Parts: sequence; structure tokens; C-alpha cells
Amino acid sequence: MSRLWVLSRRELLRLATMAGFWLPSHVRGRERLRVHNVSERCRELFSDLGAAAEVGRAYLEAVHEEGEAALLVSRIEGAEGLPLGASSEALRAWLDQRIRADFAHGDTATVRGWRISRTEGRVCALVAARRSSSRSLRRCF
Repeated sequence: MSRLWVLSRRELLRLATMAGFWLPSHVRGRERLRVHNVSERCRELFSDLGAAAEVGRAYLEAVHEEGEAALLVSRIEGAEGLPLGASSEALRAWLDQRIRADFAHGDTATVRGWRISRTEGRVCALVAARRSSSRSLRRCF
């Protein structure tokens, strides 16, 4: 047999270790890029980012289990995905449709006495995360 195909236990462990370090960091890097892209598009939806961030912080106080940015993004996108390449107007129309669907299905949260769509709360939470610079959501809220 060729030396290329026969690995010692030590070589196998070394390769597994290298893959173990590379693969998770590669996946995390793609996830961070996705979170960044979605949160940047979400910022376009609001004329007052400060107010949106305040709603986002209050939403995360009320819904603790959604304190991870990647989880927020996956729940915002849902099955059909966020139209990242769409115009701002199309993005607003997409959000309006999602908010109406949330209310129709009872997918809402109570935030400081107000009943809001979970999609709206999640979008605001991403705006809050972007406004808090590079710190993670878990540390911000």
C-alpha cells in the first residue's frame, strides 16, 4: 500500500484535530456573515434606529430564549427566507406581510404592555445588536 493511504494513529489524530479547529471556525464565520448581512438589511426598515433598538432590547428582556443573533436570523427568515437582494420597498413589504401573518397566527409577544409581532421584535433585536457595536447579543441583554 502507498504511504498516502496508510495513516498512523498519531497522523489521524493530528488531522482530526486540525479539521476540528478549522470546520467550526469556518461555519461560525459563515454564520457571522449571514447575521451581519441580515442585520444590515433590517436597519434599512427603520427611520429611527434608536427607537427600533429600544424595542429590540425590550423584546429580548421579555423573550430571553431568543438572545442569540443566529437564532434571531433563522427565525426572522423562516421557511421562505429574507429577500436580501430585494429593494428596500420590497423588504418593507415582506416585513409587513410577515407582521400581518404573525398576528393572524397569534405569533406575538407582549413587550412593556404592547402586543407586537415576534418578527417585528426579532428585527428590532438585530438592530439593537448592531447598535451595540461588536459585542454579542448575550452580553448586551
